[in-house]
Amino acid sequence: MHCAIVAFASIASLALSAGQPGPGPRPPAPPPPMAWICELELTPKQQEQLRQKGEARARALEAKREQAHKAHHALMQAMGDPGVKTEELRALATKASQAHLDEFLEAHALLQEAAALLSPEQREQLKKRRAESPAPGHGPRGHHGPKGHPGHMPPPPPPCEGM
Repeated sequence: MHCAIVAFASIASLALSAGQPGPGPRPPAPPPPMAWICELELTPKQQEQLRQKGEARARALEAKREQAHKAHHALMQAMGDPGVKTEELRALATKASQAHLDEFLEAHALLQEAAALLSPEQREQLKKRRAESPAPGHGPRGHHGPKGHPGHMPPPPPPCEGM
């Protein structure tokens, strides 16, 4: 259903990379939070409104994503420094968590704006669709991600020989 919807879903999916470090391997991402849009029969007017809202939020989402990335990077740098005190690590972790949450809240606001544009019939379709689908992170692999490890964290390394 049209380039506007695909573009909107792409903009909305910026939040999926929240707190993810830069280049390198990443776990498979769930579908974009706005993927349901493509399943609804939207009018041309709704499509245009969604496109406009997506464009308006894109800059804010990108700024929040960058803040979350920087906060995460600072935390990871400090974690590798044995001279950093626990209190400083706590402060950096709190800052990284807050930046990550701010990014998710921005994406959620976009989701709420999009949902407000739907007709009652479309809202009912959406409600049915969501009832039939598992919540993100609760699919066939369960709440803990691949191979039963919490979230997307890899298992701890094996102990070093001779230690």
